[in-house]
Amino acid sequence: MRSVLILLVVAFAAGIWAKRENYTGRQRLVGYWGQNGAGPANGPSNYERSLAETCRTTKYDIIAVSFVIIFWDSRNKDSLPSLNFAYHCEKSISPQYPFLLRCPKIEEGIKVCQGLGKKVIMSVGGATGDGTLPTPAKARELAQTFYDLFLGGSRMDGSLNLRPFGSAVMDGIDLDIEGGRGDNYGDFIKEMRRIMDADQSKVYLLTGAPQCPYPDHHLGPGGNSGLELAGEDMDHLYIQFYNNYCHTGAGNWFDSTLKQWLDFSKSRSPRGPLIFIGMPAATGGASGAHFYRPPAELRALYQKVRDLPGIGGIMLWDVSWDQNNVISGKRYSEVAFSLLKGSTVVPTGSPGVSTEPPINPPGPTTLPPTTKPAGPFSCSGKQDGTYADPADCTKYHQCYSGTKYSFACPNGLNFNPKIKACDWPANVRC
Repeated sequence: MRSVLILLVVAFAAGIWAKRENYTGRQRLVGYWGQNGAGPANGPSNYERSLAETCRTTKYDIIAVSFVIIFWDSRNKDSLPSLNFAYHCEKSISPQYPFLLRCPKIEEGIKVCQGLGKKVIMSVGGATGDGTLPTPAKARELAQTFYDLFLGGSRMDGSLNLRPFGSAVMDGIDLDIEGGRGDNYGDFIKEMRRIMDADQSKVYLLTGAPQCPYPDHHLGPGGNSGLELAGEDMDHLYIQFYNNYCHTGAGNWFDSTLKQWLDFSKSRSPRGPLIFIGMPAATGGASGAHFYRPPAELRALYQKVRDLPGIGGIMLWDVSWDQNNVISGKRYSEVAFSLLKGSTVVPTGSPGVSTEPPINPPGPTTLPPTTKPAGPFSCSGKQDGTYADPADCTKYHQCYSGTKYSFACPNGLNFNPKIKACDWPANVRC
């Protein structure tokens, strides 16, 4: 009887796993849609096109609809989330839910995209969003709320359907967490994955969009961060290789940081998330023109990295900038997509999860001074490198060409200037 039970458990587990993302075939192109980022610069006639038209006229494999900006908004009844889709949708579901929107055009677009074989996921957070999850219980509650509002669940208030996109069932959830605290994301990811896997009617994606500095301040890995505790439950990471020292044009800084993300993926068992190279789709899509890679540079860059185990494809911010960046008759995304032809996803191995605490930032090309700076930290006169914060042991700074980039270690770790990594407090003189 015991052997029969074991076989049943194994068979059930295999069935659940079979519903996870298939890490085979051509690498994928991902685009963020919904914020009309290029609209103000290009005028109303060049505003971001509808979701349906975007899917009909572009090569994107995955569209991340952006954003859920507030997870618990007290202005909505029952503190349900608030949404922002720029000019695409502005009508609330009802006066009791003024910031929970009802978007029939986006609902239609989701179905059009899916009919064309594309996946549409809901991105939460964003640059202005507060990603704080106050307790483990609230983190798990939020996972259920997202499933009910956007995925295969349901949420009613009497006869009022509270789903923003009606009967459209989205293909997953994307964590673009850039504000608030990073606590309790392990609980959220595990619960979101459990709920997704329990729904055998659909293959759901669970993705994230960390900043490129490793580890990401909000998602990790390291300490008790979400990626440290549940990285193997994530399918994709759309690493934002822009607006930071580790951008795609930064040479060794980019190479070493990409290796750290790929090594993290490789360390997860039974498998880690695929790593995507995230880039702006035009010079205006980032905080500086030097973060953008023109087509020739894009080709050279991606040809160098695309066969590395764990690379999943390219992510572009955003669809509106791409739409307004037409080069020799082709959108920038068409250039990116052409690089994916003939590519193959090569999953990383799974040698097991590392339990070592240090998480190394990319090494400087020249060693920085060993003396601890006094007063507010400045990169003026300093060589490129990694420096401890003079006033806060949990923080550190990267200097690159005189520009300062500031970071904080994951919760529970301090920056160790000897190894230039986030480390256990017992190993750090503070």
